Amino acid sequence: MRLRTLLCALLAISLHAPSLFAQNIEFTKENVNGKSDWEKAVREIKKGDKFYNKGGYALRFALPFYYEAYKVNPNSASLNYKVAKSLLVSQDSYQALPYARKALELNSSVAKDAPLVLAQSQHMAGQFEDAIAGYSAAKSLGLSETEYPLAWLDKCIEECRNGIALKSQTQFDLKNLGPKVNTEYSEYVPLVKADGDFIIFTGRKPEPKAEKSKLPYTRFDYDVFEDIYKAKKESDTSFSAPAKIGLPMDIKHKHDACISLSPDGKKIYLYTDLVHGEIREAEINDGSWGIPTEVKGIDSKYYETHISVSADNQTAYVVSNRKGGLGGRDIWKFTRVNDKEWGNAENLGDKINTIYDEDGVFIHPDGKTLYFSSKGHSSMGGYDVFMSKYENNTWSAPVNLGPPVNTPGDDIFFVLTGNGEEGYISSAREGGFGGQDIYRAAPKKAPEVNLTIFKGSVVDGNTGQPIAASVVIVDNTTGKEIFNNRNDVREGFLVSLPSGSNYGISVNAEGYIFHSENIDLRNKKGYNEETAVIRLYKIESGNKFVLNNVFFDFDKADLKSESIAELNRAIEIFKKYPDLKFQIEGHTDSYGAESYNIRLSQMRAEAVKQYLIRNGVAAVRITKVTGFGESDPVQTNETPEGRAKNRRVEFKLENSPQ
Repeated sequence: MRLRTLLCALLAISLHAPSLFAQNIEFTKENVNGKSDWEKAVREIKKGDKFYNKGGYALRFALPFYYEAYKVNPNSASLNYKVAKSLLVSQDSYQALPYARKALELNSSVAKDAPLVLAQSQHMAGQFEDAIAGYSAAKSLGLSETEYPLAWLDKCIEECRNGIALKSQTQFDLKNLGPKVNTEYSEYVPLVKADGDFIIFTGRKPEPKAEKSKLPYTRFDYDVFEDIYKAKKESDTSFSAPAKIGLPMDIKHKHDACISLSPDGKKIYLYTDLVHGEIREAEINDGSWGIPTEVKGIDSKYYETHISVSADNQTAYVVSNRKGGLGGRDIWKFTRVNDKEWGNAENLGDKINTIYDEDGVFIHPDGKTLYFSSKGHSSMGGYDVFMSKYENNTWSAPVNLGPPVNTPGDDIFFVLTGNGEEGYISSAREGGFGGQDIYRAAPKKAPEVNLTIFKGSVVDGNTGQPIAASVVIVDNTTGKEIFNNRNDVREGFLVSLPSGSNYGISVNAEGYIFHSENIDLRNKKGYNEETAVIRLYKIESGNKFVLNNVFFDFDKADLKSESIAELNRAIEIFKKYPDLKFQIEGHTDSYGAESYNIRLSQMRAEAVKQYLIRNGVAAVRITKVTGFGESDPVQTNETPEGRAKNRRVEFKLENSPQ
């Protein structure tokens, strides 16, 4: 059991036996002389005081030394006061209250700001009414306005009032992921693949003894090196034992900290502090992660702490303290310039950003729901998680997710699966295994998500063996390519498609006929998942191109503009292999008379032929054009989806490339 857990247990016992600490016993000379354990305790306090006297966040490094002294004498008012004050700037701020209360019970004048420390501790413990009274009383304590500005006290009171208002707004069920994932050390920044198949997170684990000797202070969680772990989902409530993802890093950099994951799980973003706080990215290829590289256009001389990239890879949301913000760290938007670089930063404005810090931004795969943490808005203390939707060209007013997701302490790094049913957050809170733990946050009412996940694998059509391939997504309405990613031989592919568009999907591999899919989501509501094993066939005699993204107006043979991208992909292949000869075959669904459908399919196949000729494919290479009407369906004509598959144009190869 960790030392601080043991000390909490000892303190809990002492609180139920007041006689044990009714008298204040300080580490005075007369109390210490001749007692080796007390002399050691004094030495520990002096070590802790070196950090305590620096103030600010350095106080947290005093805690392991104070805990050692506390084992010898838990009835020192000054030591209880110092422990409480140090805890308040640590991730375990919720543990400060017993120490703050005990310090005042032992000596009501232990320190001038001790009543304020008690109010802060009550705040962190969720005792909002008591904390408001304490903060209000603290205004008349005569404390330094520099150290404790009245504006800060007023904000603390406002946070407590927010906490009272939010108490009844429980929107999530929260559950610790348990000892398979969480340990006595810290696990934090959970990242989730859009389909929820696995999580990746940062964890702190002890180094081997040979490494520990190089560390200045190894007795506390902050000194343990970070690494990145992956756990696969086994059921709705459990994950596999985590394993390191094996990310290659600069040997000078001991800490690996993940901050974001692309929805398909293929790209990971990292935070490093080698210079001034930078973001790096790495991609997985055949199961192995590449070396992290600079995110061009985003890395700057300022402090960047977090990033989240939209599912279409066109927009990045970045946390930075760069010039031009509203105050502290803000969330900025970047739009992609090309495959390798991002454009200029655009502040998201005062709907999202405040004069306080924002952090932990996450854009949902639907492309319009933003989750982020903020010390402003209606926070109940520290960072709280908020949600905003992009509608009618503006961000909605952020909504506090409320307890139990949010606490009076810092709650950052909330992520949500594509279906909106499973969120994950890391937090240090009562009942955990130690430090920060990862929790599953399931919405009591799943949000409305209009999104389709299309995932699967690509294999050789004859052998069934996985092959590397590119997966290209085109908006058929505009003809614009909006996404280009790879099918990984080991990991497969996953694309997130927000509703509202008609998508063309093209799967391409060197030496193979491309495969196309049409996913029309213009009127699709809700969340859907489609899984496919896509079979690619080599460019050789007898094999067929099936064009699923060639469209015609109803009862007409005129090519619609949405067809151009697909036809151009076919033309690229015919130009690459100039000796290929082929037939064009047209097909319809079963609506209408059979003779009419044969004539319509013939005219449509002829329209495709003319487009190819106009764009550089020699007419002599097209040996035959045939309309088959409804006679050769590939799916049932009883459903709209089946009929859509049956309305198609095919190219049948007559020879193999020389």
